[in-house]
Amino acid sequence: MARIRVAAPTLAAAALLGLAVLLPVPASAQLNDGVAGNELLETWRRHTGNLLRFCYDENASTAAFDRAVGEEIGARMLVATEFVPIRAGYGIDGQYLLEDLFVALTNNCDAMLGLSVFSGYAVEFTVTQPYVHYDFVLGVVDPAYGRLLDIPAGARLGTQISTRGEVAFLGYNNVRSEGSRWLRLPYADPDLMLTRLLDGTIVGMVLFGPTFVQIAADRPEAAAVRLLTLDPVQGAFANVGAVLLAQSSFLRSEIDGAIASLVADGTIARRLVSSGLGDVPAGPGPR
Repeated sequence: MARIRVAAPTLAAAALLGLAVLLPVPASAQLNDGVAGNELLETWRRHTGNLLRFCYDENASTAAFDRAVGEEIGARMLVATEFVPIRAGYGIDGQYLLEDLFVALTNNCDAMLGLSVFSGYAVEFTVTQPYVHYDFVLGVVDPAYGRLLDIPAGARLGTQISTRGEVAFLGYNNVRSEGSRWLRLPYADPDLMLTRLLDGTIVGMVLFGPTFVQIAADRPEAAAVRLLTLDPVQGAFANVGAVLLAQSSFLRSEIDGAIASLVADGTIARRLVSSGLGDVPAGPGPR
């Protein structure tokens, strides 16, 4: 397997799913120039016939669900599936992420599951339609808070740094009058942010829904946290699908057909529940 570069510092649970959670990485029309001819590329890879190989981030908060979706896609396409776990971490700027994704798709797999579907990828890639969408949420402890607007101005709110949820929240907070804004405290570690919510340092936290499920799994005290929508904040969600190399457009169209079928017959919704994400604000297909 080709080496996947790990850059420090990293964000917990961001890794390659960071393309769903983090800001879009600027596309490069000449990504090939940086990796073509690289000794990491195995250009001799032979065809795998009726085997569909998926890469996925084994540390992602949605890893079990992404694998389950890959299995369902293979079943709909009547092909065997193989999963290649990738363990990777990137700084908040996502440096080298697209280059490493190109290497992984060239050497190890046909598609990378669990990535955001947006238009900012380099021309070397193509994306499927979304098989799921997730919301960013507002976690609170105080029973007096039933929505974001119940939190008094000047109160401290934590945000998961460099995420779409943070950007959407900041956009909304910044257009409010100066006296009605909240004080935002950015956190690179969602687990630490949860600790600060529980000890009262902050009164609310904005983070990716599946991330809360992941960090709360080993912390019984997290049962005190209630997840609220971020309304009236707009745009705090991620449409998630798979990424392939651009030359795999036919395969992408076949995967798209399988995804459409899985969304339509309720399989995606059932898999969300069976994978432990049933309580996360999410839904099949795009939002």
